[in-house]
Amino acid sequence: MNTLIALLLRPLRALLLPLALRVSPGALVALSVLSLPVLSVPALLLSSDAQAQAAPTPGCQDFLEALGGKPDFIEYQGCRLELRAQGKPLVARYRLDGASAAQAESYLQRKFGIAPLRFQCCGWQTAPQSWRDPSTGREYLIGFGSEETLYSSRSQWGRIENFHIRVELYTEDI
Repeated sequence: MNTLIALLLRPLRALLLPLALRVSPGALVALSVLSLPVLSVPALLLSSDAQAQAAPTPGCQDFLEALGGKPDFIEYQGCRLELRAQGKPLVARYRLDGASAAQAESYLQRKFGIAPLRFQCCGWQTAPQSWRDPSTGREYLIGFGSEETLYSSRSQWGRIENFHIRVELYTEDI
C-alpha cells in the first residue's frame, strides 16, 4: 500500500477498530467486508499533486541508463514528477560511494560537460549543468554533489559515505 494512503487511512482505522472490537464475530466479518469500499475513499480525496507523486510517472526512468554508458557504481534511486517546481521536471536521483566519486566526476564531465566538484562550506558540489540530447533535443539539468561533510580534500573523498546525482528533464518550457 502506498505510504501516503496508509497515513491517510490511519485515523479511519483508529475509528473503526474500537467498533470492530465491540461487535460479534459474524458482524466483524460483515464490517470488514463493508468497510473495504470506505477504506478506498481517502484515495479519491487526494489532491492531484499527491496522486501524481503516489502513482508511477510516465516518462520517469533511469535517465543516465537511457542516455547510455552509465557506470555500474552509480545506483539509481528512483524518479518522480515535481509538479511545484518550475518546468514541472521529471527528477531522477542517484547515489554512489565516495570511493567512486572521482570516476563519477570524470564520467559526468565527459558525457555532459559538468564542471569539477568544488568544496564549499559544508560539502562538495558542482553548478548544475544544462545538457541537450543531440538525438532527441530534450534538455536535461544535471547536478552532482556530496552529503554534508568536513572532508575538504579530494584525497578524502573515500571517507565520504554518499555522493548524489540529480538529473532533471523538463516537461514544460521555462
